[in-house]
Amino acid sequence: MAWRTHCETAESLVEDHFLVVNAGDLFESSLITQMTEKFRGDADIVLSCKPVEETWKFGIITVKGDRVMGLVEKPPKGEETSSLAVIGVYLMSKRIFESFRRIPVSDHQYEDANQLFIECKNNVGAVSYDGFFAGYKYTWDLFKINSYLMDTKLTKPTIEDEVYISDTLRLRVIFGFGKAQEFSTTPACWDHAI
Repeated sequence: MAWRTHCETAESLVEDHFLVVNAGDLFESSLITQMTEKFRGDADIVLSCKPVEETWKFGIITVKGDRVMGLVEKPPKGEETSSLAVIGVYLMSKRIFESFRRIPVSDHQYEDANQLFIECKNNVGAVSYDGFFAGYKYTWDLFKINSYLMDTKLTKPTIEDEVYISDTLRLRVIFGFGKAQEFSTTPACWDHAI
């Protein structure tokens, strides 16, 4: 029921074309540029895609050239039609709302509405994206996201003069290259740790 409510609200707010971005996905801003350039062609909707190994975690599209021919949400292992996953950015036309109204409420109503839009012979374009992408579906996905952000966004090492975490927290910290040091945040251990 959530998608139906979201769509009814969104439909009254958008004029024609709009972006849908999954809140749990991280990607480079260049993807938005690629998608808007593709839209300036003849596409009614533009989906972003990237080859993945774990196809059962994503909506998988089949493409012919740069046109989307079909979309299946989380196909069972061995039944995927390609390895191209739709990654959480969609450039949509307001016409998609008609497809939403025709699809029964389900866990994959959004993907089913996109498939119906494709089946109705609308021009759905695909933009192949080769930049960084990570979906935050599971707790351990944060490791990949954290690694990317630390490697690309942390421009210089920083050590603050004073940092308070907790009176009883124990940390294992590595400063630069070298041996890891274990210390506690209790005052008796500060001299040893620093």
